[in-house]
Amino acid sequence: DHFSFKAEWLDQFVVAYTQVIDQYADVVAAQLFAHLHQDTFRFMPSNRVEYPIFLVGAVSPIFENNPSFRVWSYKGAQLLDFTVYGAELDRHGPQDSLEFEERYSARSAYGLESLAADEWRTKVATPLLHNDSLWLRYIDNLWLRTSGKERAGFLGSRDFRIRAACAFEHLQSISFLECVESHNHTGDALHA
Repeated sequence: DHFSFKAEWLDQFVVAYTQVIDQYADVVAAQLFAHLHQDTFRFMPSNRVEYPIFLVGAVSPIFENNPSFRVWSYKGAQLLDFTVYGAELDRHGPQDSLEFEERYSARSAYGLESLAADEWRTKVATPLLHNDSLWLRYIDNLWLRTSGKERAGFLGSRDFRIRAACAFEHLQSISFLECVESHNHTGDALHA
């Protein structure tokens, strides 16, 4: 998960899942995971898988996220883009209604030519550690929040930034922890 960075699945199930997806990569059009309260992505270990795993926010706001949903654009089995719609919650009390509005599209928000894994890796995952404006955009899109003390804490946290970057590439607990330790050991110079 993208809060405490604790594994949602045991490593043995991650391995089994990734093996199945790799084996059937030619027929798996996409991996669309929902109800995780975070708008993010993960890469499969195999380069045979065309798209990253897409993790979608949720309508219920129990983890500091604003309610959201995605609308996908596709042609056949090809993912073309997605648009995120969200509503702003009143953090000070009850509200009578929510208005969902278009918040962003993946391709325009991140300057992607396609939704392919190599595009996400090159234009988002790799530069995220050192590109402050990209990090700000990612954090704002992660929970559809542009203010608040939680957002400010995540935005300025070197540890959270490293963990987010490692989570993109490392689905198993051990490799994730090794990645985090490697960045902490090398003292990666982050700009946040």
